Amino acid sequence: MSIEKSKIRTAIKKSQAFLLDGIENHLLTNRQKQQKFLINPSPLATALAILVSKKNSKSLENAISWLRKIQNEDGGWGIADNVPSDINSTSLCLLAIEETEKQIEEKARMFIEENGGFSKTEWFVQVILSSLGKYPPDEIRTPSAGPIELPPSEMRFTPLFYSKLYPYAKDLFFSLTALEMLTKYKNADKILRFLEIVQGLDGSWKQDIIITSIATLAVQRSKINPRINPYQWLSEVQYPDGSWPAFNQMICWDIGLASSILANKFLQDERLQRAREYLENGMYMDGSFGMTLPYSVPDIDDTAVALIGLKNLHSEKTLQTVLYLKSMQNMDGSWSTFPEYYGSPPYCVSGKVVHLPSTDVTCHVLKALCNEPITNKEPFVESALNWLVSAQNKEGSWETTWFNSNIYATSEAIITLHKFGIKGENISRGLEWLSDRQRSNGSFGNGTVEETSLALTALMICSFDKVDVDSAIQFLLNEQNSDGSFSPSYSGVYFLLFYYNDPIYSACLGLNALELYYKMKG
Repeated sequence: MSIEKSKIRTAIKKSQAFLLDGIENHLLTNRQKQQKFLINPSPLATALAILVSKKNSKSLENAISWLRKIQNEDGGWGIADNVPSDINSTSLCLLAIEETEKQIEEKARMFIEENGGFSKTEWFVQVILSSLGKYPPDEIRTPSAGPIELPPSEMRFTPLFYSKLYPYAKDLFFSLTALEMLTKYKNADKILRFLEIVQGLDGSWKQDIIITSIATLAVQRSKINPRINPYQWLSEVQYPDGSWPAFNQMICWDIGLASSILANKFLQDERLQRAREYLENGMYMDGSFGMTLPYSVPDIDDTAVALIGLKNLHSEKTLQTVLYLKSMQNMDGSWSTFPEYYGSPPYCVSGKVVHLPSTDVTCHVLKALCNEPITNKEPFVESALNWLVSAQNKEGSWETTWFNSNIYATSEAIITLHKFGIKGENISRGLEWLSDRQRSNGSFGNGTVEETSLALTALMICSFDKVDVDSAIQFLLNEQNSDGSFSPSYSGVYFLLFYYNDPIYSACLGLNALELYYKMKG
């Protein structure tokens, strides 16, 4: 298959224009933003926000209308629009509609009954149902949090358990625990005081709609007034169509990554100049960054991508972030995602790292700290590369942290090792593993733009000739929309629990692969 260079050039220009417009959109206030540049809405998050919203308001009416509009034929809701129904999302959407409209939602109830009833829902759903009198408190199932087994509700707020959780998990599990204890024992004073302390200066909890709604529900049930009004924040982040996303965007990440890709050609563009100002002004006291500035928790991965953007935008305000990232390196040479922190963003200082070592994050930090290949490697680079090599799985892949496809971590690891001149068996096995994931239509993994772009970039950088590069590029061209964005996907590189899609991120990855292909074709 031979692809005309003019088609590649046109596709590149469209994605460049989309990303430039996307950066401009991200820099607007919430109410001014166009939804096509934002992460997709979430039925589950929308249902939770409805439960704590002011009754008889126009925004609530719009939210209910949106839920009814996207209800599946079987009467249920999925974790995203156009996704098969599941009992957890359906139970919460049913609860939101019936609590608001005070009438029975027959189709949704039938779906739930056909799938085993409320007893088949997860712990967090049963806690919320029980808090509103829809499920027996003594029948709430025993919870778990991934690899961490949760103790009984009255024993969760202890140092031994507390220290195992990263910041997002603390707020989520303690909000749910407060609700469970209020339902069972009518008392959760210690946890409620904790929630009051960790509430953000903008009124949210971790800029997350799901966590903020659950924490607000706990506060409402306790009959206490929140320290800062969360309802205003929830109102500001609601989409024009009435829905809410699972969390408040990935603006720092999107701007940092998009700027790094666009800066080589568009450095003087006013939108990139504003992007640089956004990143420079959004830096926290210790040099760290969060996912959406200025109130998200410090995040090593977002900090790395912000630094990549700042360096490519020729910022002179990078030293503090460089020192921060070096100080966050683990003893084994890797980097993790979340540190503990003291204070409230942006007035905060990071402490010890509390999350697992991550291939994804380690690769991003190395890219941020080392723009060019290093001949005489510094000790921190040597130890990071040694860890990266040791972290490879036997079959050739690397384990990803957040995402549900190891193509993400494997591609990033190969690109990083190749950049630092590491060759041999590790890269060969990784490339073979990636090539085995190509599908008949040219795509990779689950057949998503994100996985295909990442795998293709790694394979092209290493000049690996055992894959059909042209068919993969044709797949990307077929998936590109007229505005330069790409078809959304939920099963590729994103956190499966939220089932979200970020149009800016997919455009960045797609553009990166297309530009590399165009360059290789001369």
